[in-house]
Amino acid sequence: MRILVAMDKFKGTATAADACAAVRRGLGAARADLVVRDLPMADGGDGTLQALIHAGFVAEDVVVRDALGAPLDSTIAHQDGVWLIEVATVCGLGGRRPTTDEAERADSSGVGDAVRHALDAGATAVHVALGGSATSDGGAGMLRQLGVRLLDRAGAPLPRGGAALTDLHRIDWSGLDPRLTSVALTGLCDVDTPLLGTDGAAAGFGPQKGADAGAVARLEAGLARFAEVATHDRPPSGAVDPRHPGAGAAGGLGWGLLLLGAELRSGGEAVAEVMGLDAEIARSDAVITGEGRLDAQSLAGKVPSVVVRMAARHGVPVYAIVGQDQLGERARAAGLAGVLSLGDLAPGTEHDPALTLLTLEQAGAHLALPLLRTADPARTH
Repeated sequence: MRILVAMDKFKGTATAADACAAVRRGLGAARADLVVRDLPMADGGDGTLQALIHAGFVAEDVVVRDALGAPLDSTIAHQDGVWLIEVATVCGLGGRRPTTDEAERADSSGVGDAVRHALDAGATAVHVALGGSATSDGGAGMLRQLGVRLLDRAGAPLPRGGAALTDLHRIDWSGLDPRLTSVALTGLCDVDTPLLGTDGAAAGFGPQKGADAGAVARLEAGLARFAEVATHDRPPSGAVDPRHPGAGAAGGLGWGLLLLGAELRSGGEAVAEVMGLDAEIARSDAVITGEGRLDAQSLAGKVPSVVVRMAARHGVPVYAIVGQDQLGERARAAGLAGVLSLGDLAPGTEHDPALTLLTLEQAGAHLALPLLRTADPARTH
């Protein structure tokens, strides 16, 4: 019997690769006759870079600016002319909570640095994994590093950060790097939020980036001004709607990419294509997926929903191992054959990486028997 283990990360406690390996060890300890294949997954947020490197992308070191402008040794990756930039490793939170002042000054210049590196290397396509950013600048910093000038009423360049966008008066696109016209740009989104509003970049995600209520209001005003000025100082790609799903991803970096003519896609689906998930499922008798928390967002483009949708086409049952299960009975309605929560096996895993991996092994062993019971005998190899 062939089992595919296609896990996402357990944020803060286990990478996708480590989670897959732990579940595989548990399955093997329970049933030596199982044939288990690991396929670490990601949804376009943090962890996407590691997943694609595991799949064969080549890692490359690059020096970029971090969210506050300091030099940062980071990593991007490439394969056959396609480059992957993960925002979380360039201008991410880095495991710390910024101050309110930092939340207003944080900017995405490092993403522009990374894009230029890919262009210098002859990239034919650039994918930007949008998730885990510390910024709320609408991609202004990225655009600046790619030759766009953001000017105030006196014609002076704006300072860094999303709050400074309230003084934006004019956008000068004349210096935009011409190489971008021959490169396919794609933003990989793990959320479908718009740029503005209560679910947008500032209000929806600003507080977790250190912004208090006043800072959220200033960041929202800056992004609104950015969108307003872009209606008359249009980019070469043409008019862009700030309500576009995903425009608010990564502090509005989705919006900045749209201004460059990029396509925004579900990160989970894009990564699944690169990893060959559909073909792997077709060769399997059952699939185990999972992530740190199973909730309503898990059903809207996150890894479990992508796995379930692809598995349904092949009639393959899918089980989930998660840190916390907030769906309950809705999980079966969403297409999961069963859900096992680490919190039910060993409370406290969300704070303990070693306990998480040990409990993932136990969960794999627990699932061995149900997998054998529900698999279609006609599919078993």
